[in-house]
Amino acid sequence: MKKLPLGKSDFKDIIQNNFVYVDKTKYIYDLIESGDVFFLSRPRRFGKSLTVSTLYYLFKGEKGLFKDTWIYDKWNWEKWPVLKLTMNLLNSENERSLKESIKYILKNYAFENDVELEQKDYSLMFDELLKKLYKKYQKPLVVLIDEYDYPILENIAKEDKEKMREIMSTFYVKLKANEDILRFVFITGISKFSKVSIFSKMNNLIDLTMNEEYSTMFGYV
Repeated sequence: MKKLPLGKSDFKDIIQNNFVYVDKTKYIYDLIESGDVFFLSRPRRFGKSLTVSTLYYLFKGEKGLFKDTWIYDKWNWEKWPVLKLTMNLLNSENERSLKESIKYILKNYAFENDVELEQKDYSLMFDELLKKLYKKYQKPLVVLIDEYDYPILENIAKEDKEKMREIMSTFYVKLKANEDILRFVFITGISKFSKVSIFSKMNNLIDLTMNEEYSTMFGYV
């Protein structure tokens, strides 16, 4: 009997270690076919991170992981360069630590992809990384952002919460600036209240939060 994947959010781990996986790949396929840039808000433990992970392995072309799923014989399994950012890993104790931890994550991605970054500012570094990955692979990028609002929510009761919002807004706006080199963008978060201001310049963002077509895309239903 398969085990329930309690506390697990990595698609490969669930499949390879014989945990229960409720096939949601038709939703994912329909999502990718219907647009380019998506946002979705749900509480914790609703399967957001698992969805992000599933998208990661899908765009990485790891066909073997998807055997027996709906999408297996319908996807072309082309490999795409993927940038997956898990924002709850950031140190958001203060303004400086947030910027430095963003830079640390971006530098790691640059190192893993044999790309050299010259910019020192965290947002310009993100812009440079996107452009250089596109130039290196000569293909549009897939960007997956999980818990986009973590640094804001962690500071919601502090005086500098607006500064945290400004830092993240300056970071995310680089997605809009590079929309011509992006294949697909998927952003998740817990809150929706901060989405409007943070992504105000991303007028191509499709909000799935209250979309009935995707109401059962998460969980065991």
